[in-house]
Amino acid sequence: MEKRREKRLKKRSLIKVDDKAGMLLDISEDGIKVALPSLPTHRQIRISLQLEGEEFNLSGTIRWIKKTFSAHGSNELGIRIEDPPPTFITAVARIAGPIIAQ
Repeated sequence: MEKRREKRLKKRSLIKVDDKAGMLLDISEDGIKVALPSLPTHRQIRISLQLEGEEFNLSGTIRWIKKTFSAHGSNELGIRIEDPPPTFITAVARIAGPIIAQ
């Protein structure tokens, strides 16, 4: 099994996956965990989210799915971000900055 390259940071935010509303649960420079009420129909997906006041439209691949029953949704998904732009990586680093400094 492939290990994560980057540490995930807990971050709660609204997100869209293939135009379906969901909740961002955690984030790294190359992946996210989200909760959705229903599953996307394809492994290759489109992601829209805001970080640090900037809107990002990204492409991703679903790596895993876990059925749960929580306030955020009934499906958790691990998504690998395909070719994240430098501005996305910078935004994630800004979020991580205060966490790393503690």
